[in-house]
Amino acid sequence: MEKMLLMLVIFISFFAMGDFLSIGLPQVCYGRYGCFDHYPPFANLLVNLPQSPEIVGAKFYLFTRENKDASSAQELDDSDLNKLTASNFNISRRTIIVCHGWTENMDGYLKWMVRLKDALLVKGDFNVILTDWSVGANQLYDQSTGNTRLVGAIAGELIQFLIYHNGNKNDLADNFYFIGFSLGAQIAGYTGTYLQAKYDKKLGRITGLDPASPFFTATDNAVKLDQGDAKYVDVIHTNMPLVGTPDRSGHTDFYPDGGSLHPGCGNDPKGKKIHKAIQPVFLSQKINQHLKLHEAKPPLVNQQSLVYQFKCDQCDEDYVGFTRRHLRQRVDEHRHTSSSIGKHFHGKHSSTPKDLTTNFTILKKCNSKVDCLICEMFFINELRPTLNVQRDSICACNHLRATEYYIKTVSEDCTNPWEGHPCGSYVSYSLGFCNSCGNGGCPLMGYRAEETKFEGEFYLNTDTWDTLCPEQTTLHG
Repeated sequence: MEKMLLMLVIFISFFAMGDFLSIGLPQVCYGRYGCFDHYPPFANLLVNLPQSPEIVGAKFYLFTRENKDASSAQELDDSDLNKLTASNFNISRRTIIVCHGWTENMDGYLKWMVRLKDALLVKGDFNVILTDWSVGANQLYDQSTGNTRLVGAIAGELIQFLIYHNGNKNDLADNFYFIGFSLGAQIAGYTGTYLQAKYDKKLGRITGLDPASPFFTATDNAVKLDQGDAKYVDVIHTNMPLVGTPDRSGHTDFYPDGGSLHPGCGNDPKGKKIHKAIQPVFLSQKINQHLKLHEAKPPLVNQQSLVYQFKCDQCDEDYVGFTRRHLRQRVDEHRHTSSSIGKHFHGKHSSTPKDLTTNFTILKKCNSKVDCLICEMFFINELRPTLNVQRDSICACNHLRATEYYIKTVSEDCTNPWEGHPCGSYVSYSLGFCNSCGNGGCPLMGYRAEETKFEGEFYLNTDTWDTLCPEQTTLHG
């Protein structure tokens, strides 16, 4: 009898396992924005669940031709009708929502969001809404990645709010256009998914500017930006596969310069002036806190998984790096001439100080190699350490090229067209096998991509670092 009861319990447990597992998984719920869990396809436990809306702090600021400047920005949200009524929002205009990525704020690195807003308002009579989720974006990368799901839902509710109070017709969603950079591109995807699932509305267009790769590449379409998220999705790839995704993510995917390396972002034959091409950018709140809070001489014995800064006590040279091991081990390695720091001491000061640890400070703790690597990349861009070789700042430069190219396509100050050419690979394109556009013509990368809406993968080359414009293409047949 006892054996039969035991078998019955096991039998019932087996069939209840699915429900048990789903109930046992962590879950957070935030009112009208819904619930978020780690149930498939969001089963990556390395990515945290979204923090609360109060912590993430997503805000949306409206700009029109009547209020172009930062001082006249009009905040909108998904519950305050008085703000909407008092604003210059006009549903008859096209509404363009712009969203930044990790460690950014509403200005964006190099003020790309401000420059894009200004270019768009010159281009047309639009409602331009800049998204500011800087608090949620200035977390460790795994947490900021988790926060993108919530920001997508909040943006979706805002769009529904704007439509509902302006006639509530489904086709009004056609006039909404979402432009996102890096994690912001993945937020655009979540916004599109949210609107379709909850309100049966589909965004007119999404443009992904080098959508983020870590935790998104090779995942289910529900996890990342894909062509089902809007009626038309176009993507510009500039830093794949490390920071930007190599996955085809839209109806039309463009790969300028092959989608990885660009003139002015490294030791390329076209331009070697990265320090002039990419100027220092804003210091995010999260990074600024770390810089203020680090100790002058931190205890290094048990410190690991961090981004660090070296400063020479005999001159003005400095260096930024990261390690997953104990920092003291990394300090010892920097004594050797194979290291930039060791080479500096032996070449400029004849010998390395006996206690080198006093020259090191901790900039930021990190959880994973990806987190450390990306933090290091942005610190190098922020602090401009003199001993880091040029290749150390290549990632940020290439990643940001997507924003620069897109702004150029809006301002239309380039002589040559931004034509993308259909091709099986960048190698084939570079060898001149795919320069013909055919009878239908070539799609234009960036703002005007929707004029043709050709589907597929398209390649083009850009010119020198100082113009950031397309090369003149020689057509073959």
